Amino acid sequence: MPNERILAFIDLGTNSARLLLVAVTTDGSTKTILQQKEVVRLGEGGFAGRRLREDAMDRAVAACGRFADLARARSASEIIGVATSAAREARNRAAFLERLRRETGINLRVISGREEARLIYLGVSSGLSLGDRTALFIDIGGGSTEIILGTQREHLFLESLKLGAIRLTSMFFKPGFDGPVSAAAYRRLRAHVRTATARAVQALQGREIDLAIGSSGTAQNLLDITARRVLGRPARRDDAVARRDLRETVRQLCALPLADRRNVPGLNADRADIIIAGAAILETLLRELRIERLRSSDRGLREGLLVECVSRLQAAAPPPGA
Repeated sequence: MPNERILAFIDLGTNSARLLLVAVTTDGSTKTILQQKEVVRLGEGGFAGRRLREDAMDRAVAACGRFADLARARSASEIIGVATSAAREARNRAAFLERLRRETGINLRVISGREEARLIYLGVSSGLSLGDRTALFIDIGGGSTEIILGTQREHLFLESLKLGAIRLTSMFFKPGFDGPVSAAAYRRLRAHVRTATARAVQALQGREIDLAIGSSGTAQNLLDITARRVLGRPARRDDAVARRDLRETVRQLCALPLADRRNVPGLNADRADIIIAGAAILETLLRELRIERLRSSDRGLREGLLVECVSRLQAAAPPPGA
């Protein structure tokens, strides 16, 4: 198609690597060509010593190499990549980024937690029609959790916390733990999350929140499991799940050993070992902020990169008739 360019966006997170391949026209319209996700566990075992493990780096480099091949096969003119929590906290990130550049040709940019929150806001809000409502956005990653308050036009609050599903799992459970999670263990998780989120919760108390949206795999999986249990079908785009129903879903997940958890309808088997920690973060935030219902979004950081890139391209384009 004339006046069209192909752009690739890579989000290298603590748990997963994601690719978004998009055709962008000069008028700013976009068409998604391809989306892919691979679980790489870049942050696995890395938070305690603040060093990325060799096997984790191997997985991340291999996944990004496959993404780069896909992008180049579709004649992408630019590959825009960012890395988040695991990479930004790692002492050996410079060596990792150099290896990634050498082996895949990708120049990955490590972004701050606040920048991650801002891009998530751009990506998620671009798929919503909020009108005059104010939304709370919660994105629970492997290493960090981003909390944003915003309207359709602007963000009003941005926070990135060192709370994530992989980070908490490694803190509270021994490697290889595959049993049910006791009520006492889950309470300990919740207590830690409550302490870690106290300042953000205090800053948000008294603020108007018309709806809450979870944009991470944790939120999407938990809402899908709950919808299947309560409504008898997979979650749909506009479903809003009640907190009490979400709480019952978490109770049932805690009661299962890992092998059975992997088979729960609506739960990605690759996330089964970290879903309890992610659920503790989500449930605690909802309770502390007195939010009774939650929706989910499949948009996130990648779409935020796209929104920002399209705005940049339009700003740089010559005016019509020039």
